[in-house]
Formats: sequence, C-alpha cells, structure tokens
Amino acid sequence: MDFHASKVRDDFPFAKLRPGDSITVKFLVTYDLNDEGKVRRLQSMTWPAGKGVTSVPRLGGGATQLAAYGAYTAAFSAAEHERYAAFYTDDVTLELGSVPPIHGKQGIVDFYTPMFRRVREGLTIHKLLADDQAIFVDTTSTFTAVEDAPDFVVGALKAGEYIKVRVFVFYTLRDGLISTIKVARAGTPETYAADGARLR
Repeated sequence: MDFHASKVRDDFPFAKLRPGDSITVKFLVTYDLNDEGKVRRLQSMTWPAGKGVTSVPRLGGGATQLAAYGAYTAAFSAAEHERYAAFYTDDVTLELGSVPPIHGKQGIVDFYTPMFRRVREGLTIHKLLADDQAIFVDTTSTFTAVEDAPDFVVGALKAGEYIKVRVFVFYTLRDGLISTIKVARAGTPETYAADGARLR
C-alpha cells in the first residue's frame, strides 16, 4: 500500500512524513466472514516500510510525483536545505547562466545557503510538464531581500525590495531524482519596493 503525505505527519505509524513524502508498505490481511459474507474479524501484519515492495520513483509525471515536486519547491523557497537537497542525485549539476555550473548536491546547498540569509526565492508556476525522464517548468521567480543585498547577482536590493523574473527551468531525472537543472530567463527582471511600487 502506498502512503502519500499532504501535511506534516510526525505521528504516522510507519515513518515520519512531510508533504510530498511517500512510502510503500507491504500488508498481509486475513478476513473472517460471517454467514452473510460480512467481515466480523480481520487480522493484519505488515513488513517494514519499503521492504519487499517496488516503490514509485520520487519525481515523475504521476499525481503523487507532481505533489512531491510541489514539496520540493516549497522546501526550496523555505530554505530547508536538507529537504530540497534530498530530491537531487549526488552528482547533480545546476546551470544558472549567471554563474559557472554548480556541481553536486552539497555544491548547490553551499551556493544557496549564504544567498538565502539575505534573499529568499519564491516560485510561481505557470505551466509544468513532467514524465519519468524530465520536468519542464515555466515559472516566475520572486527574489525578496530580508536584508540589504547590494551585490545580489540578479540585481541590487534593499531590505523588503523584491525582483520578479520569468524563467524556464528544465530538470533531467534519473531514478526519480533531479540530475541536472538548467535555468533560462524568459523575461527581463523587474524590481519593486516593499509596497509593490515598480522601481525599475
């Protein structure tokens, strides 16, 4: 049986779950029926989660896999580095275009950790296409400064200001995990004051 989390479930009997997590558990159930064919007693046993089963890859084109992608983007926007990095292969490569390619799961975490101390990135998804090999996303990235960031790579920001830019993101998948990320700008960055007034 597959279990998919839509909210935090620290109390789930088989494992602690976060949104987008899924586990598969093997059950053996026997039913004792009465003369009318109704269940009067049932007994069940389970194997440890993941034992003796074939699990669905974490990311792909299925409904639960798309929900897992949503959990990935939420963890990324919340700067939950350990959680979003769990969606990467160890040898993942990130190509942003504005900086040299970033290699490895830890390399991506090391790149975003200092950035997210000053600037947070939120994602608004306009279109998403996915299968077992790749995910394509048309999205708007919103970079909001939590403190002054005069040297921010997309554009200088003061605390509270934000930049919006439309981007296309292409993810290559391997065994349900992200192995490459390629980002291309699809629009010109626009900078706004904290009150929403357009600055440039």
